[in-house]
Amino acid sequence: MMRFSETTQAFYDDTFEENAAIDDIPTDVREISLEQYQDFYSAINSACRVYVKKDKFIISTPRPGTLCEWDDSKKTWFMSDEAKVQQQALDVANAEKQRQSLIDEATQIISLLQTKVMIGRTLMDTEKQTLNIWLDYIDQLNLVNVSVAPDINWPEKPE
Repeated sequence: MMRFSETTQAFYDDTFEENAAIDDIPTDVREISLEQYQDFYSAINSACRVYVKKDKFIISTPRPGTLCEWDDSKKTWFMSDEAKVQQQALDVANAEKQRQSLIDEATQIISLLQTKVMIGRTLMDTEKQTLNIWLDYIDQLNLVNVSVAPDINWPEKPE
């Protein structure tokens, strides 16, 4: 027979009960079917919570993010104020990384043209246009306000 505890989000079988002290077994352990065991096991490994509502087991939506916590009383995921500040800092850091990655990509594209200019070779008109378009793109990237991450409207990459 298999049992499940909402509190611990863990499974207990007859062997556990035989070898455990009574204090080791959560008070909310309830008997479950093999199908429920499989469903709950899969749900827990997919970052969901299994909870009881009106005497029925329910599987939550997956945890929305690593900084989200489970509210046992409301049976929902939430983010504390401290976690929201941490999330904003992560979003800004990720936006900075993305901006640098886009700048690096643009720099690689224009490096050959810049090399031609540095050694005194004449650029064709189309090459001058391409160079200016990509330099303008880098300027636009540098103007992006990453402090509003994740709500950033990134400039469109030239073709």
